Amino acid sequence: MDEKILAAMKERYEVLPKEVQKAIMSSDYQNTLIELGKKHNLNIEQLGILERETTMVLFGVIKTSEYAGELTRELNIGGERTNKLVADVNEKVFLPIRESLKIMFEEDLPAQAGLPANQRSDLKNPQGPTLGSVIIRPQAPPPAIPPERKIELTPKLVEDKMTSAFKIPKTETDHTLGGGPDPYREAIE
Repeated sequence: MDEKILAAMKERYEVLPKEVQKAIMSSDYQNTLIELGKKHNLNIEQLGILERETTMVLFGVIKTSEYAGELTRELNIGGERTNKLVADVNEKVFLPIRESLKIMFEEDLPAQAGLPANQRSDLKNPQGPTLGSVIIRPQAPPPAIPPERKIELTPKLVEDKMTSAFKIPKTETDHTLGGGPDPYREAIE
């Protein structure tokens, strides 16, 4: 991850109430997400995206109402499949730390915690820095494309090469073998 994003995440984590920090660190939610990824046939890249987006919700960076939409867009999976995944994440990740999340969001989570995010009421955005102000720029500029060079062939040269057979001149050296019998071949008796 980009250093600015990591720094913002660290700041955001430090702003969270101690109970929420403790719940996040003790919840072992990454292993739960791996199990859910296997259950929903997610590849390793999609599993990383699921973990990132879930962490953003736990830190309060992404609203829970936006969670399902973000997963649909980032994972490139269908809406029904996303809703099943979100319902499982709500049940197995968010529900166990619900009391701690209540403190963070300063309001009760909806009673229908197992429902997809688009059917729940919005949560308040807690006070603290968000990643919205971080601008991610590419690390290196794309390589420059060299200008196209036009190679001009003289018609005489091309015409000579195409009309006659090309033969490499033979040169005699001190190491040239004579036309005699092959020294490595055994004579037939």
